Amino acid sequence: MPALAEKQLEVVHPLAWILNNDFVNENGDQLEFDSHRFLVRPYADDHPDQVIMKSAQIGWSTLAILKTFHLAKYRGLNCIYTLPTRNATKDFVFPKVNPLILRNKSIRDIVTQDSITLKQVGDRFIYYKGSFSETEAIMISADLLVNDELDRSDQRVLNTYLSRLGASKYGWKWRFSNPSVPGFGVHALWENSDQMHWFVTCSHCKHETFMAFEEAEGNAMKPHFLDITDKLYKCGKCLKTVSDSARQSGRWIAKYPDRSMRGYHVSQLMAPWISPAKIVSEFESGTPDYFHNFVLGLPYIAAELVVDRETILRATTPGEVAMTDVVIGVDNGVTKHYVIGTPSGIVYYGKTDSWEEIEGLLNLHNAIMVIDANPYPNVPRQLARKYRGRVFMNHYIPDTKNLGTVQWGDGKNYGMVKADRTRVIDLVASEINSGIQMFMMNPSDMEGYISHWTSMYRSNETNNAGITKGAWITKENKPDHWAHATVYFRIGLEKVMKGRSGGVRPVAPSAPLKGVLVNHDRQTIETPVDIMKIARESGKPRKDWRR
Repeated sequence: MPALAEKQLEVVHPLAWILNNDFVNENGDQLEFDSHRFLVRPYADDHPDQVIMKSAQIGWSTLAILKTFHLAKYRGLNCIYTLPTRNATKDFVFPKVNPLILRNKSIRDIVTQDSITLKQVGDRFIYYKGSFSETEAIMISADLLVNDELDRSDQRVLNTYLSRLGASKYGWKWRFSNPSVPGFGVHALWENSDQMHWFVTCSHCKHETFMAFEEAEGNAMKPHFLDITDKLYKCGKCLKTVSDSARQSGRWIAKYPDRSMRGYHVSQLMAPWISPAKIVSEFESGTPDYFHNFVLGLPYIAAELVVDRETILRATTPGEVAMTDVVIGVDNGVTKHYVIGTPSGIVYYGKTDSWEEIEGLLNLHNAIMVIDANPYPNVPRQLARKYRGRVFMNHYIPDTKNLGTVQWGDGKNYGMVKADRTRVIDLVASEINSGIQMFMMNPSDMEGYISHWTSMYRSNETNNAGITKGAWITKENKPDHWAHATVYFRIGLEKVMKGRSGGVRPVAPSAPLKGVLVNHDRQTIETPVDIMKIARESGKPRKDWRR
């Protein structure tokens, strides 16, 4: 191709810009698209509304960084690139964005202003912002909003960032993340997208379909799957081996091509440099949520950790209960939400603005009471002193030293109780699912209570040290008070039951659920391929693969 034509192609195609200028990644390794052929079309894709549900470490952040620089230079777009926290911005820009600038002259030459949160390209700007402050979100406007780690970000702040696209004639939105739980964040968006899948053709029978983790019996598409015993990928039709080169040479096909939102699902099953044995090892050694979220790029929630309407109603049995050994859990706030019960089950829930009414319930039932210490600790502290041994203030504090899910204070700390938030909510959720925790009420009276549990879901959070742990998260602007009151009730129940139940115990990990698609990061494999031909053809329409 003549040099002029190549330069003209660079203007419209970021992949041409990258290849013609020999780009390297942040580690100085040549960017290659042979083993990463599944990234060719996404690099060429300038669809204005994109969502990517992905596994870990498959190169998408690098893709997003390079495409924003290309758009700022050649299309004149101002871009906002968001990350979950302020520290994530620092930890992301220093080790990833800045090295890409320094190691690639074609980027270095166009950056005229450079700080940790702002890169100026000509008269356009790329902002790197945390999703922790709505104040920051309302200060700038842009043409493209990129949300990195969508599911780990504050959704309210992200909505504020969306409003900053209002004045732009573009208003582009690109969102990507490891998924967390079904129906939330990136998975909720993916469900409404065109759902692009990476289709692989069996070299033996020519059956073309997507990759799945386990054999999907009854699925008309007969997806290729990973045989865990043989540690080989098998064709969903002829059951012969699907080679690494076949996985490498797939193509993207949309399940719903008429939908307006572009969606890619990327998992490690698509990555030819990741062996089936490595996937099996991750499956056997990792937790189910980690395996699904970060290896398969799929949402996951263990069945025993879902507390929904059906789960609660299944544990509901109306009946008379002797009101002895009464425990009351109270969620602190301007309005106090409470749950009342005995070892036989929960018998009532309610709310009040009055601390006097809470104290009255304590005395009416001669109860043990556990109250959330925050956000208003003064009255709970007074009650704990006044009713020593009957009223306790709970603090959610992670158990980093394995001292126990619940720790009761003694000495000067008597009246205080510390609970590991994730573990104790896991326990309550498990007991509701197993029928250990019962509700002795009429189902018709349960709807308000149920709505507070369905506002919560279990996900994964990664700290600054890179350690991933489970966490219970409340959906945006949804109430969760009676769910927490139930947790405080369960903590108090330990006091009245003492040795009878063995105390509060963390729930054991569940067995893995079945998964579906996959991908990973970078490694060079020498195989000739006409990347530019693939790029030019990547926009051609494909048939709906359901037909």
